[in-house]
Amino acid sequence: MSSTAVEKRLFSLPDTSARLGAISIHSLRRHIASGAIKSVSIGGRVFVPLTEIERIEEHGIPRKSHKAGQ
Repeated sequence: MSSTAVEKRLFSLPDTSARLGAISIHSLRRHIASGAIKSVSIGGRVFVPLTEIERIEEHGIPRKSHKAGQ
């Protein structure tokens, strides 16, 4: 398999931030911690799967509802 046939499937937080454009690395970390953005940890580093980035590009980041008393 040639290297041109390999598609990037996981993106670092700086790469994810650059691809999405309007979200900082700090905000990405906050959304990952809240569960709004799915991520994968490998060797202490955090990556966002391509499928999750595409979901965000299409639908945005889901907002967590805050109910009274919670």
